[in-house]
Amino acid sequence: MKVDTTRTVKNLDGTDLQVQVSSDEEGKTRFEALTLKTVMVNSLMSNDPNDKVDGARKAKRWNLALQVQKEDVVELSAEQITMVKKLIGQVYATAVVGPAFKMLEDLESKTLGEAPSRNRGGAIVIPQGVPR
Repeated sequence: MKVDTTRTVKNLDGTDLQVQVSSDEEGKTRFEALTLKTVMVNSLMSNDPNDKVDGARKAKRWNLALQVQKEDVVELSAEQITMVKKLIGQVYATAVVGPAFKMLEDLESKTLGEAPSRNRGGAIVIPQGVPR
């Protein structure tokens, strides 16, 4: 199944969920829309100390994260989508899990090539230690 990773995670009101991406020298914080790409890569690269994952599975996850990072539209198997959803559920809060799952479950109804919008919705901050 083709997954457009440039789609943005939406708040309940339909605005883009915003994440802090940096602060400038003056202390001004910059936000941008959270994309499915970021959610997927962060989840694939995460490490749950309670989940004893062997090296082979970690390498598979890394290779998939690399593919997702490089391409805006990726072809994923049903097995890969199931794995990604499981990891998203472990890493993120409900505000991200719900919309991300919906995007992955509604693949047939998506519009390819839709660029992330840059409006200012609610903001969340990705916890430290989670790659951006």
